[in-house]
Amino acid sequence: PNVVIYNTVINGLCKNRGVDDALELFNVMEKKGIRADSVAYNTLIVALRRSGRWSDAARLLREMMKRKLVPNVVFFSALIDTFVKDGNLLEAKNLYKEMIRRSIDPNAFTYNSLING
Repeated sequence: PNVVIYNTVINGLCKNRGVDDALELFNVMEKKGIRADSVAYNTLIVALRRSGRWSDAARLLREMMKRKLVPNVVFFSALIDTFVKDGNLLEAKNLYKEMIRRSIDPNAFTYNSLING
């Protein structure tokens, strides 16, 4: 299997509340020498955050940045939406500023999330 297949399964697990299984599969993928891409990281970080597992999400985000993988607009928008839904508007605003700093153009979902906050 390649990274696309792993990403598909990881995404499916995360959508069905199988974050621990997704993390385990992520680790298996890495041990087999298949390097995770930004899609895998984005999927897991958002799922961990939605599960309230901030420290695990932060660890993966640090690892992602260390590997020079750039978060995309979908990633930023999903995190902003999560912060807004949690009532953490300051973090949502800071993340938006980080998007702009990185020259990542917000999309309609980003703006809708911020407006709803």
